[in-house]
Amino acid sequence: NSQTLFLACVSPSDTNANETLSTLQYANRARNIRNAPTRNVDATALELQRLRSLANVLKCELIKNRFSGVNPEVERQTDSEYTNEVGILNEELAMRDDVVSYMNLIDQKAAELVGSTANVTFSLAVHPDPEARMI
Repeated sequence: NSQTLFLACVSPSDTNANETLSTLQYANRARNIRNAPTRNVDATALELQRLRSLANVLKCELIKNRFSGVNPEVERQTDSEYTNEVGILNEELAMRDDVVSYMNLIDQKAAELVGSTANVTFSLAVHPDPEARMI
């Protein structure tokens, strides 16, 4: 996302020929320098983002296990189907009043445990397909 500019000043005079040649050689060497830029990532912010994502996935799984009404006698999905649906919640289930109130209660309890009194509201990334398969 950035560029480097190198400006070499040279003189057309014969008296400065050595200096001009030296400057051009240095400019040529500088032109051949290649940098390997790295992205500055704060390790704390990265870990915080990972933990928030993990909490979101676990909330989705909690909702699916508690409110989806899965019949334990129904045949279990294959491993690939199960892996693809981890952390995905269909919109219909996420918008139910009992689910929203339950998750708000959990968020409030978590806020109490860390000593925060701020009001937290339930929010999850939901799958837009109301026909999404539940586990």
